[in-house]
Amino acid sequence: MRIRFAKFATIFLAVGIFFSAVAFAEGRKDIDTFLKSYEEFVVEAEKTAAKKDLLSIMQLQTKSVEFADKVGKLNTSGDWTAKDLQKYTELTTRYTKAMSGVMK
Repeated sequence: MRIRFAKFATIFLAVGIFFSAVAFAEGRKDIDTFLKSYEEFVVEAEKTAAKKDLLSIMQLQTKSVEFADKVGKLNTSGDWTAKDLQKYTELTTRYTKAMSGVMK
């Protein structure tokens, strides 16, 4: 009886670890995808701000709201690393700097 329980416990633990790893991988994938698309958005914003194209800048503001919604959903994930947060902060600082440059 103990051997069956030990075997069951081992299998149960292995399955739990597998599904945790899969869930973590999906969270990582979502964060990586978000950061990549956010960086592309920031580069686009920097180029647009340099041109001072007000119509395009207004369209970027709409996109920035979409990114804020996405990051809000991802914030519930415990998969963010310190490196992820640093990159997100750096990108947000670059975006803010680009948009504030338009006002000058």
